[in-house]
Amino acid sequence: MAGESDGDSETSVKDANLGGFKCCSKKSCSVCVCINCFSIYHNSCVKRLGKIKTKIDDTKIECCQRQDSNLKKHDELHKMEVSKMTMEIQYLKRMLDELADKSNVLKQNNALLLEKIDNLKVNPQVNKPSYSSILEPKSQSAANSKPQTTKGQLPNHEKSNKIDFPKGTNQNYQTMVKGHKNKLQQIINLESDMNTTANALNNLRRETQFSLDEEKSDDGFKVVQRRPQKKRLGTRNVGTGQEADSFMGGDRRAWIYLYRIKRHVTSQQIEDYVTKQPGFENLKISVKELPSDPTRLKSFVLTAPLNHKDKLYEPDFWPQNVGIRRFNHSLFLKYKPGGDFLA
Repeated sequence: MAGESDGDSETSVKDANLGGFKCCSKKSCSVCVCINCFSIYHNSCVKRLGKIKTKIDDTKIECCQRQDSNLKKHDELHKMEVSKMTMEIQYLKRMLDELADKSNVLKQNNALLLEKIDNLKVNPQVNKPSYSSILEPKSQSAANSKPQTTKGQLPNHEKSNKIDFPKGTNQNYQTMVKGHKNKLQQIINLESDMNTTANALNNLRRETQFSLDEEKSDDGFKVVQRRPQKKRLGTRNVGTGQEADSFMGGDRRAWIYLYRIKRHVTSQQIEDYVTKQPGFENLKISVKELPSDPTRLKSFVLTAPLNHKDKLYEPDFWPQNVGIRRFNHSLFLKYKPGGDFLA
């Protein structure tokens, strides 16, 4: 059958680049190419296999289905999106279930509270347990927690924690009060345990300090704890008695140190300046120049009655740039060049 179509020169393909044929081993004949897999068939073989192959025209056939890689990727993405949406739906369902459970719990709590309120309205004279009765003394609670038993008798733990309520009270209310009492008892026991622990820590601290002191004493050191002495500040005592045989003390005076004064200023100029101020007329003052370097500014010591001290320390009392402070006699004795200039 392949020889019948060899004479058709229009559809004959003699190029060796087409490769081998899928139907048989002939190489020079009219051929048809699959549009999907690009397989080469003889025209006569296509006619022979017409029931299996689909012929589009004289040179194109379709021997297999199209395998598109993009289509595969699209299918994979679609599957991933479907699985993602499925997981989100399951998560939302779980959240809805949890919210429904919480709603049921809240409904039950509301029902219990309404029932409790109704019972209080129906029985307004119910003897409610007071806080003092619930919070028992420590000794009494310890006695209740450990009841005494006789020989051959087992301890009854239920009687120690049991509260008797009058008839008509709600069972849920009894359970709540009973649990509250147990919690209070646990709090009391916890406080006692905390106190015991604190005392034990304090004792351990004392023992450690005592052992450290003993080690220091063994090494030749002795720790002596002394109370620091406070520095006493204030004025010295001044005699207030009567005069005896012309024996008396001098008047208390203020000693003021004047510095940053120019070289042409003298002691007499400072005395005249002070005595011209209001309130200092006819006041007995003394101004003495202190020894200083001829190339530097001068300094003076002024003595005046003690009751004028506050006025003399005011900056407005003195000219501009004049330094004022308390005269330090000990410092002067340390740095003076020699001789008693204050005599």
